[in-house]
Amino acid sequence: MTVAIVGVIPGGNAEMDQQMLQQIGVSPDSRPAGALARFAGPTEGGYRIVSLWESEEAWNTFQAERLDPYFEKAGRPMPPVEVWQVDTLMA
Repeated sequence: MTVAIVGVIPGGNAEMDQQMLQQIGVSPDSRPAGALARFAGPTEGGYRIVSLWESEEAWNTFQAERLDPYFEKAGRPMPPVEVWQVDTLMA
C-alpha cells in the first residue's frame, strides 16, 4: 500500500536539504527503490519534507540504510515522521 511520509527538520533549509540528498546519494536520476515522489519546502520553524513510497516496507528500508546512518553521523536524531496511508493518488 502506498504511504506518504511527512516530517519537518527543525531549523532546516533548502541548502541543508540539498547537502543531505547529496550525502545519501539521492537525486532525480538516482531515486531509492520504492520512492515515487518527494516534495520539500520551508515551513514555520524548519523545512518540511513529504515523500511518497510504494510501501511502508520500502520507506523503512530507505530509512534504515540511508537516513539513520546520515543522522547518526551528523550527531543528531532523525526528526520524527508521520506515516500516512494513501488511498487515493491523482498525478
